[in-house]
Amino acid sequence: MANDRFDRTARRARRAIALAGAPNQHPALAAVSPRVKGPAEAFLAAHERVRVAGSAAAKENEEALQALQPLAREYDAARAAIMANASHEQVGPAASQFATPDDLLKAAEDVEDVLHAHTGEQWAAGVLGAYAPVVEKATKEWAERVTAQSDLQKAQTARRDAAVALGGVMVHFRRAIRAVNGSTSREYHSIRGYRGKADDEQPDEGGTVPGGGSTGGGAGGTTPAGAGGGTAPGIR
Repeated sequence: MANDRFDRTARRARRAIALAGAPNQHPALAAVSPRVKGPAEAFLAAHERVRVAGSAAAKENEEALQALQPLAREYDAARAAIMANASHEQVGPAASQFATPDDLLKAAEDVEDVLHAHTGEQWAAGVLGAYAPVVEKATKEWAERVTAQSDLQKAQTARRDAAVALGGVMVHFRRAIRAVNGSTSREYHSIRGYRGKADDEQPDEGGTVPGGGSTGGGAGGTTPAGAGGGTAPGIR
């Protein structure tokens, strides 16, 4: 999966930090190593922010779903009460007919407005008392879900940017490791797979070097937020 590829990139970034900090380096490697630590640490920090943001988004997604399910029931009940007592009022279709949670929330707010317009009538006051808190909670949870999804997307974008920055310096670092230690060395193979477009480096030149071996490859990607479902319109 895409997130597994970013996890692999994180492991290689940690290995690169360790190799860059090794003592008694060859002068050629020592000339390149200082350029690696900053971008590698920046990527690891960005990767961790995606993990945290992903957990928060999953939590808010579940809480939003849990709030939408009772809203759908209360919306249908309030809608039925309005149709029975104020048939001239325009209300939306049944909750099951809405394609998205946004559509349900908009219709729920419209129903609440109708009930407020009839608060002087006993039937409306009772319905509104049960309905308004459910609408308020669902609106709050949905707004928090939207914010969490936005935060996750920003974190994913920042991680991609950090991966690209790391890839640029890893090209040179990997070449130096290969030149100093050889293409069959443990040091070289620990970061050899660092290759791709989003979370890896640009392709190195092909061919072999003294000691044998050739360049290798990996890949990258993103992790979209999950979606939920239930009796209310599916979260999209």
